Amino acid sequence: LMAKLYNIPLSVSFVKAIADRFSKQYLENPLDLADVLFLMPNRRSCLSLKEAFLQNKGLSAFLLPKIIPIGDLDEDEICFGQSEDALSKLPPSISNEERMFLFAKLIFSSRKLYGMSDISFSQSLALASDLGKLIDNTYTQSLSFDDLEKIVPSQYAAHWQQTLQFLKIITEYWPQILKERGMIDTVQKKQTLLTLQAEKWKKNTPKQKIISAGLSVTSVGIEAILTSLNSLEDAEIYLYGLDRYLDDEEFEHINEIHPQYEKKQLLDILGLKRKDVIDLCQPQNIDREILVSEMMRPAGTTTHWRELKDNPHIQNALNGLHIIEAKDNFEEALSIALIMRQTLETPSKTAALVTTDRNLARQVSNELKRYDVQIDDSAGLPLHLCPIALYLRQILQTIQNQFSQVSVAALLKNPYTHLNLDAANLRYQVRQAEISIRKPNFSDNTPKINEDELVQKLQNTLRPLTELYQKSCVLLTDLLKEHIKAAEALAQDEQMSGSDRLWRFEDGRLCASFLSKLIDKADIVEQINPQEYEAILTTLLATQTVRKAFGSHPRLKILGPIEARFNHYDVTIVGSLNEGIFPASNDADPFMSYTMKKDFGLPLPEISIGVSSDDLSSFMCSPEIFLTRSERIAGTPMSKSRYLLRLLTLLKGFGADSSFIKSGFYQSLAKQLETPTLKEIHQIKPAQPRPPLSSRPRRFSATAIEKLMTDPYEIFARYILQLKPLDDLDNILDQNNYGTIVHKIIERFNLIYPAEFDSNALNTLLEIGKNEFESYALEINQKAFWLSKFEKTAVWLIEQEDKYRHQIIKTHHEVHGSMIFHAPLGDIVIEARADRIDELKDGSFHIIDYKTGRFPTAKQIMSGYAPQLPIEALIAQSGGFGTKTAQLPARTVSTISYWGLGRKIVSITKDLSKILQETEEHINALLRAFDNQATPYLPRPNSKHANPYPVYEHLARLKEYIIGEDDYD
Repeated sequence: LMAKLYNIPLSVSFVKAIADRFSKQYLENPLDLADVLFLMPNRRSCLSLKEAFLQNKGLSAFLLPKIIPIGDLDEDEICFGQSEDALSKLPPSISNEERMFLFAKLIFSSRKLYGMSDISFSQSLALASDLGKLIDNTYTQSLSFDDLEKIVPSQYAAHWQQTLQFLKIITEYWPQILKERGMIDTVQKKQTLLTLQAEKWKKNTPKQKIISAGLSVTSVGIEAILTSLNSLEDAEIYLYGLDRYLDDEEFEHINEIHPQYEKKQLLDILGLKRKDVIDLCQPQNIDREILVSEMMRPAGTTTHWRELKDNPHIQNALNGLHIIEAKDNFEEALSIALIMRQTLETPSKTAALVTTDRNLARQVSNELKRYDVQIDDSAGLPLHLCPIALYLRQILQTIQNQFSQVSVAALLKNPYTHLNLDAANLRYQVRQAEISIRKPNFSDNTPKINEDELVQKLQNTLRPLTELYQKSCVLLTDLLKEHIKAAEALAQDEQMSGSDRLWRFEDGRLCASFLSKLIDKADIVEQINPQEYEAILTTLLATQTVRKAFGSHPRLKILGPIEARFNHYDVTIVGSLNEGIFPASNDADPFMSYTMKKDFGLPLPEISIGVSSDDLSSFMCSPEIFLTRSERIAGTPMSKSRYLLRLLTLLKGFGADSSFIKSGFYQSLAKQLETPTLKEIHQIKPAQPRPPLSSRPRRFSATAIEKLMTDPYEIFARYILQLKPLDDLDNILDQNNYGTIVHKIIERFNLIYPAEFDSNALNTLLEIGKNEFESYALEINQKAFWLSKFEKTAVWLIEQEDKYRHQIIKTHHEVHGSMIFHAPLGDIVIEARADRIDELKDGSFHIIDYKTGRFPTAKQIMSGYAPQLPIEALIAQSGGFGTKTAQLPARTVSTISYWGLGRKIVSITKDLSKILQETEEHINALLRAFDNQATPYLPRPNSKHANPYPVYEHLARLKEYIIGEDDYD
């Protein structure tokens, strides 16, 4: 006696067909349906079958059959409610958290023996997770690690030989550890219980009817269950999408990457052929099934495609089949969103996006919000990326960064942070404190906030956790407990306790449950370096996934392939059909190479490709199917999926023009949505502020005159509106600060050597530089880099000075000066501070400006677009410069120079008097122009000579009216 095997065609909804069949069978005795036991692959398929029964029964009352996800069973569910308590015969199973900690401890303690001395404990945890998967696969396939002896290490590279030795030590220790703890691996226990249950059914025929629906042989336990069911007369086994179109010889020679491989494997185990399987119903779309069968046929038989010329089945199968090849992932997401939105126009019509690309899923979800359609990705979000985890990590980052201004501001702005204050009050205080740090208050009416008070309050709350971070080694249990206490204390206010606020949503509830498990098992790890704690916590949280319990749309779904399996929708969209995404690329195993897995007997990675092929085959048999891909993702060119290439090649062999199934409608619509609807585009005129003459400045620096020429809007914003850029939080020293430091060093050096210098000058300069850099709180890397850079600059500077110092009588540094220009509305003062003015032996001045960054070329100086040094020369010739002790006399300036420290010198000597005369004329003309009410302060009137790093560009809204460099006249 054998079970009956049924096949449900791919173009028929698997769960709907089963629900219809059993609803009709038990129509007369509906209560008996509750005694039927359905064995399903996973919990999602169980939910789909339940929904199918509910839709079939409508509003009538009935009892559901017992539906069990045999692939996702908890150990207490495996006995299926039988009287014998099989659980009592086996030790309790070890939790995932406990096993991961034990593996990580073993890996970390053995790291030096296997060339991994630099590995951190968090990296050990990641390897522990991979090791756990390897051991689970071993149990699933009923393999023994004793078989590692069969793998000859000498056949592999040295690092694989080392890995094999490492695996042997782990597998020697692991059974001993389990024995000492009186425990067993969860997967091993499940396989044992399934095998015991299968044996029990063989010995004692169960009274209830048992149905296998969509199960494949993925483990020895499930193989035992299916073999046992096959011996039961009243049992039934349902396959989904058994290919009836391949001939017997082709079917017998399919390999792991073929979608029918798992079905063939099941038939082989049961000792049956395809002819022994009964078709439960007729295909709803036989043409599409034939197309899919041909598309997926074994590579060695694809020459058969040439025989498909004028095949009516292939031609008919193209109805409802669409291909979208978007230029980028944004266009793909918007096109998919438009397809799903259009689906809602037809009452009761359903649509689903099936993709392995979670980024695409999130993009489509966001695009649908523009139509007020709320839909969540059923795959969920990793816990370490959820708000609660980000909050917990921000606390740790604040302590690690020693309460830097940036980290404190970020933590205080987190919605979970309350510090026993009302949320609005706290955010207001944080904002005012940030403003007071970053710029002075312009009005006496602006309330002052003491930022130190907020920081002190935060530090007091986090003090216990901070003290743990100051130790070299801390128990992981203590860190977890203090971290949770600190998080709850920060989240507390007068209205709600911290625990109620943190753990009330889906991510909070999962996080609380998971942290509780970690605390329970963290004593295994013992002590760790607290600086590793954040990485350890992130690694652990990344193993959990948060799925929303509510908010999914009734007619639209975003699903992964596993979740979409066995379901049919009116419109199915398979997204990101690019190689490496669908099918997904197989990640390298850190413990076993491909050949080692094959020798050991583990399933090969190709099987996952076969599963993906099977999934795509079922999706493609939907009434309307869209296959989409992006030519580029984040700017990176992508290759078509092998499935898409097969389909297009098949159509080419068929002689069909594939362009008509490439749906450009939605791409065109997506482009229209992002294109302005104006028939004519009117270019916005630039900002043209014309403040009253009484508000226009009467005092300028030399650099401000240059700004007045190249970017007058900056003068308007800085001097008239009194707007100044905000300082950065923490105000980290940058290249500008480096220049300031070097200027101070050179000034101190020249005070020691005002004219000629001796042979010890270089050592003196280096010693001054070292002392000056020591006086600043520089990071170690920055200090080393700047000192090294300065040492090269010092050598270059001494070489240049040695050639030049014999011409000098005396050197003056940081000299301030000014001169008056006459304008229509009165005198205007132009002032300057010269880095250095040298009195030469020939009675003239040489003006020098030091530059550690960019500096003008000789051409720019001569053309008048770099007027700083010519202005300083005019002031010097008019006797406008003076030191703290005396006024410099009016003298001729013979040379002006930019010293690009460490690089080169740009000097102007020839025709300098002409340049100075032209500069004075240009300044007079410029000042006259801006003493006219009609002259606006334009932003960047000459873009070729504008500052490449404008400070006020966003205030002038420059990019709104300048499209190209020549668009602004």
